[in-house]
Amino acid sequence: MAERLGRHPGLTSSFRLIPGRTHMSVLPDALNEAVAFAFPLTPETCAAGAPK
Repeated sequence: MAERLGRHPGLTSSFRLIPGRTHMSVLPDALNEAVAFAFPLTPETCAAGAPK
């Protein structure tokens, strides 16, 4: 799928095999990575949510 998506102009894709995981057990790891990609933690975003 990553190869097919990579053929589209403007899209970047990659494939990563998560060792020790199966098609069914990879979901929590994949979802965690997707959220981290969509909402990256940076010093600015961490400081914005810190209590004052």
